[in-house]
Amino acid sequence: MDRWVFDIGLRVEKILGDISREGSQSFQVNDDPSLAPDLQSVIFGNGDFTIGEVDTSEWALALGALYKLTDNISLYANGARGFFFPEIRSVSFNSLGEPQTFKAEIIKQAEAG
Repeated sequence: MDRWVFDIGLRVEKILGDISREGSQSFQVNDDPSLAPDLQSVIFGNGDFTIGEVDTSEWALALGALYKLTDNISLYANGARGFFFPEIRSVSFNSLGEPQTFKAEIIKQAEAG
């Protein structure tokens, strides 16, 4: 067994977040057609907030093995399943006022040599 090296790693993560978005209104301050449309009106918060909660959990795993053929040559293989959580501030609300799906992006990779 002195020729073998094994690695293993496991991670479990849970995220919970509260989100809120303020509604907006626009007000036309100028109707001069020579001005760009964005300069003709002002958009401001109206004090109406939509609030919600998001949560998810995910796991990651890494496995690796190395076999020493000689003192100078080895064979290896590894594989991993990981994830990225989206930013909570990127979550928007659907037309019913519910937060949209909040799921992790799964990353899988493997290599050998």
